[in-house]
Amino acid sequence: MRFILAKIALLLSLQLSAQLTAGDIMFVGYNADGNDGFSILALVDIPANSTIYFTDNEWNGSPIGGGGAFNNLNEGEITWSTGGAIITAGTVVNFLETKSAANPGYGSSVGTISGTIDLNASNEVLYAFQGTNDSTPTTFLSAIAMMDLIV
Repeated sequence: MRFILAKIALLLSLQLSAQLTAGDIMFVGYNADGNDGFSILALVDIPANSTIYFTDNEWNGSPIGGGGAFNNLNEGEITWSTGGAIITAGTVVNFLETKSAANPGYGSSVGTISGTIDLNASNEVLYAFQGTNDSTPTTFLSAIAMMDLIV
């Protein structure tokens, strides 16, 4: 019985360790020219076999669990599977040619991606989150906004 409880505790701890929190990654690059792409910096170790979603869909402004949701699901989504190794804090991960999976350079420098995002140079927000799928966040990790400046 103790052996079974120990296995359950181990499985629960592995599941809980995969959950990141707000601010654990940071956008450090954004390219809306040509085939598009972006880069993030891991500010903490990202557990092996994590899934992080990226989208440029519009958020309604309400908090998660308080009516928060994406208003529009007609834009892009990328699912990033980090791979079987821990991504150590300080690692920069590049997401390349994200406009189309048919682009020869499409992919990520660590792990694998699926889906596409067509980034705009202005009036665009790119969100990074963990969740139940690519449109249902449970934790926002980071975001970057490109806005027109009115002077």
